[in-house]
Amino acid sequence: MKKLFVNHNLLTSIPSDISKLTQLEDLNCSNNEIQEIPGVFGSLSSIMEMDFSFNKIKSIPEELCNIKNLRVLRIKNNLISTFPSSILLKTQISIIEIDGNPLTLDQFKDIEGYKEVFFLSSSFSSSPFFLLSFVLFLFLF
Repeated sequence: MKKLFVNHNLLTSIPSDISKLTQLEDLNCSNNEIQEIPGVFGSLSSIMEMDFSFNKIKSIPEELCNIKNLRVLRIKNNLISTFPSSILLKTQISIIEIDGNPLTLDQFKDIEGYKEVFFLSSSFSSSPFFLLSFVLFLFLF
């Protein structure tokens, strides 16, 4: 199986058996009630595109760094407040859609290994943690 779309299913978690789908390239788990991305995804080296938008995810596991072919990561409208820069440095990721999360711009400005970041629409609040609404395009050296 190369594509798996389980969006709009009220899922609260992803079973660890997903690690058996070794040929999986495209995974859409958007619009569910998922609270965490399981670390077992790090063993799925064929995945090129993942969509976890519109869930209740609070963090991104470091194990995603093991997905060397990952090119597109959609994690819009979750509860993510920190972004592990190692994902940018250890994968082939080129597009991250991360709007609607409580992130600060400071987390991205010092990441080594990228040339440009384009922010397409930002909404800032007066609180220390403002919501960024953007699509992050990375052009790696």
